[in-house]
Amino acid sequence: MKFLLVLLIIILIVAAAIGFYKTQTDEPTVSDDVVIHTEKKNPSEGNNSTADNSSTHLSRQQSREYMAQTASIHQKILEAVAQVPLPPAETITDNSLNLIPLTGTLVDVDKTYPPPVTVNPSDYLKDFTKIDDKIIPKKVAVKEALVLNVDMDGQSSGSVTVQPNTEVDVKEVKPDQIVISAGIATATIDANKTDFLARVDASYKKNFTEATETITRQRQAAEQSNQQILQLRKQYADTVGMPPEKRADGIIPAVLHGLLINGAPNIDPKDIINYGDVRFEVIGNQPYWTVQIEISPSAQAHMEHRTQTPFGTRIDVDQHPPTKALIRMDRVIRWVSTDA
Repeated sequence: MKFLLVLLIIILIVAAAIGFYKTQTDEPTVSDDVVIHTEKKNPSEGNNSTADNSSTHLSRQQSREYMAQTASIHQKILEAVAQVPLPPAETITDNSLNLIPLTGTLVDVDKTYPPPVTVNPSDYLKDFTKIDDKIIPKKVAVKEALVLNVDMDGQSSGSVTVQPNTEVDVKEVKPDQIVISAGIATATIDANKTDFLARVDASYKKNFTEATETITRQRQAAEQSNQQILQLRKQYADTVGMPPEKRADGIIPAVLHGLLINGAPNIDPKDIINYGDVRFEVIGNQPYWTVQIEISPSAQAHMEHRTQTPFGTRIDVDQHPPTKALIRMDRVIRWVSTDA
């Protein structure tokens, strides 16, 4: 509808220009500045009368106004033509989008970077041996005064009293007790007499927080990479449009049409013995749909490459004819050789 409206405006503008021109030529004024030659017949003489050659004179001012009016009308025509909307390019479908390969590998974020597993204290409170070795503290602080025995060659040689809040070493973890030492004195005690469980809990929470932060960064980086890969493919798709159609008889109309444009190889369509598959390629950092055509050996042997020289046209046999069509929006952009 918009196209028809613009076309009607163009017709009206052109009609106005023609009417103005007739007005100027039918009502002449005498002047020595501009002369327009016209032919008029005397109506009283009928069809047998001879033509009266006369001259229509326009003053210099009228001539300027006429030229300005003509230029204005011409400009309006150009502006109206520029407003005629072009048909929109066909949007690429999801199926065709899959024909464009990804420039990288998409990461399965959930599978590659799963959230860290939280540790429930009930999992290890009944059995301290289930605590991760990296979590077991090397030292603990005693909550009350403890007596540690000193053993020498398997025999008791006295004892050492450890005061509250004193740090001791953790030598071993048993299912429901821990073995601590202070120098050469050792004791197997209830873990609740120390801050053992509090330190274990703090270590688990710290590890969980650090693991969560690390995995979050990894997931964000992977998601950003996936997005960039998909965006680039979408940009390629928007540039090349839908892949050219290949008919049931094997002919690709876009390629056939491309043989008629400037720069096309001198190939007779009847010499094409095969239209290759439609492929997506990036050539010179630019995306294209490409089709490689195969021509008969006899035709290829006689393909000529013409070069204009100061001495005339030089004709060479093209050993590597450009038989690959680079296509965008169902139009051949250019032809290249198979080495491209």
